[in-house]
Amino acid sequence: MIRLLFISLLLISLQLVSCQGNTGQTDSYEVQVKSIQPDSVLIGIQSKIYNAFVQGMMSQKNDELINLNNELEQLYIEKNQKLILYWNSYLKFYSSIYYLKTGD
Repeated sequence: MIRLLFISLLLISLQLVSCQGNTGQTDSYEVQVKSIQPDSVLIGIQSKIYNAFVQGMMSQKNDELINLNNELEQLYIEKNQKLILYWNSYLKFYSSIYYLKTGD
């Protein structure tokens, strides 16, 4: 439990540091969102990640999270946008919780 708390605090602090460092970027969030296709994997991505996590916990198989991770990595290769990296990091956070709970 302490390990999970430590990981959470570390991720939050990293996110805060990265947000403070990106204030002068021209590649803004709005520009990234507008350039993503409507049929993208990013539509409803937060619920997709959570549902994949819950399915993995119930079935004790991490296949859904792995498949979603592969889709996000492929989309990042195609689009090269930092927004995709954010959601991939969010997915990896849930993957780490899955591995922590399953003992892998």
